[in-house]
Amino acid sequence: MKIALVSPYDITWPGGVTAHISYLAREFADMGHQVKILAPHTPSRAVGLDSENFFPLGRSVPVPSGGSIARLSLSVWMYPRVRRCLADGNFDIVHFHEPLAPYLFMPLAMLQNYNSVNIGTFHAFHESTKLYKIFTPFIRQSFDRLDGRIVVSPMAKLHVQRLLPGNNEFSEIPNGIDLSQFSGNIDPIPEFMDGKVNILFVGRLEKRKGLNVLLDAYARLKWNHPSVRILVVGPGNPDKKTYRIITERNLKDVIFVGGVSPTQLVR
Repeated sequence: MKIALVSPYDITWPGGVTAHISYLAREFADMGHQVKILAPHTPSRAVGLDSENFFPLGRSVPVPSGGSIARLSLSVWMYPRVRRCLADGNFDIVHFHEPLAPYLFMPLAMLQNYNSVNIGTFHAFHESTKLYKIFTPFIRQSFDRLDGRIVVSPMAKLHVQRLLPGNNEFSEIPNGIDLSQFSGNIDPIPEFMDGKVNILFVGRLEKRKGLNVLLDAYARLKWNHPSVRILVVGPGNPDKKTYRIITERNLKDVIFVGGVSPTQLVR
């Protein structure tokens, strides 16, 4: 089959959705399908990007979203190019990730491709829905044109249902994990092979990623099991609450590593 995977987020920046799409593309290709990724990108970061199987949806700009920074394309003038790409590609399936993202041209262009089966995967949960409600007419139009709807978690399903009450036809499929990446003959980092039990946290240092929840649990665990350690991997800086938890509870062995490459992460 010919499959298009559409992302609202810059494919050249690390993130859960973009990683999910990249792995999905690889698995589909290994199964013999033809896959093309449609996504915004940052040209200076596009080293190694498979240009033959990638269609750029403009350059991304950072947009605050849900306590994070989403890198989206706001290039509305690309609307005809996207429609032409979908039409020329003659795709059997167009799989759109985050169909409720509050921007206009991509979902409308995709869902007017009448010859394909349109699938939407909903990843996000946001406490506030104000911005989404501004775009409700466009969101409703996109949502109703989906042939299949996937949520990655119960919270993602709740988010959709708050915006579009009465919609309950979803398949819940959690994001996959590439177990092979963390198996095999991997040479560990000697510094952390000192007999302590390492707990690895991977994610941007943002409130919604839950580091402070982990630290709260770690404080209780550390009391009875002093030989544990937390390695925090991901870009960003700890917030004031994080520092307060570490200081007030006198937590030891919390190491902020920063962002690392995929090859370093598995070590």
